[in-house]
Amino acid sequence: MANALGRLLRRCAATFWIAPVFLVLSAWLSLQAQALPMMLAILLQMFLSFAFFSLTGSLIEPFGLMADVSIPDALQAGEDEIAAVLEKERTAVLNHAYGFISRGNRAGGFKHVTRWAAASPDSAASWRWFFERMLAWENQEHALFFAQLYIHDMLQHGENIPALKVLMRCRLLSERFRPLSEDLRTVILAAETSGNTELAAVLKRN
Repeated sequence: MANALGRLLRRCAATFWIAPVFLVLSAWLSLQAQALPMMLAILLQMFLSFAFFSLTGSLIEPFGLMADVSIPDALQAGEDEIAAVLEKERTAVLNHAYGFISRGNRAGGFKHVTRWAAASPDSAASWRWFFERMLAWENQEHALFFAQLYIHDMLQHGENIPALKVLMRCRLLSERFRPLSEDLRTVILAAETSGNTELAAVLKRN
């Protein structure tokens, strides 16, 4: 800081002396203004302050000193830092949802999760992350119910094969697992189209 001020004074020495002289004069006039009515004294003091800063700026401007001042570019967050922040946010959302679910409000918990997942930059990855974490819970029944919503979301986005993979994974955990009734026809058609006639037959039979 001291070095910067020294360079400033050396470059502006020929004319910068005017500023401190004006400052001293302004200070003397401000003291004399106290004898004036209060409002007039305040206006005069404000005028002298603005005049000093304006004069100082006009003395510095010809030397192009502002061009030497630069603000460094903001540091971009690295991939690891971004991933860590995202993991923290998802964990907070899941913990909050678990509070609802553990108190018997599964619908409220799922609503909290699905709203956040839908608004996240990578919605598909968020859905997958929440599903995997729920599978790690002691009661995997919650993950199976969540999987119905997960499959529904994938079907809505035309991700039929990933939806079938999640469905078959859930059926390994429980043979009674089925998609939402509104998605059943779409899932059966997707299974038949992909050549998984056995899954299609099971879903039709059940």
